Amino acid sequence: MMAVGLDWSAVGSVIVTHKHPDHWVGLSSALEHAADADVFAGAADIPHIAAPRPIMAVGAGDRVMDLAIIPTPGHTPGHIAVHDEAAGVLVVGDAIGYAEGQGFALLGTSEDVPQTRASMDILARLSFDALLAGHGDLIVGGASEKLAEYLAET
Repeated sequence: MMAVGLDWSAVGSVIVTHKHPDHWVGLSSALEHAADADVFAGAADIPHIAAPRPIMAVGAGDRVMDLAIIPTPGHTPGHIAVHDEAAGVLVVGDAIGYAEGQGFALLGTSEDVPQTRASMDILARLSFDALLAGHGDLIVGGASEKLAEYLAET
């Protein structure tokens, strides 16, 4: 943030994709600096996320900072993805992993693999140029097409 001229006062919202600690372990520290930030997560995962202030539940049809919240249960019951339609970016958390040269992979730690696959089918219907996964590499350019191709093959 600092490299692009922003400080913590610019952080108004924090979205947690799911309950696994590797995705929220720095939350308390971040919120110490971003004193006015609201925190959002999928309802089913909120009881498992440690935060110094209340977490607001988000789900289908909700928007945070003009970002669309997409429920993607499977990896965890309350897993969510975040879609920035204007920028063409999809943040998938751990709904799916991607490694350059290896392709997509459903993560072995998913609590409900069939539900994870159903969530991927929902994401494949969205339009996005870039995909950011919680584990693996960033895809820039044709990301929605690459995801659709992977799902058609599996």
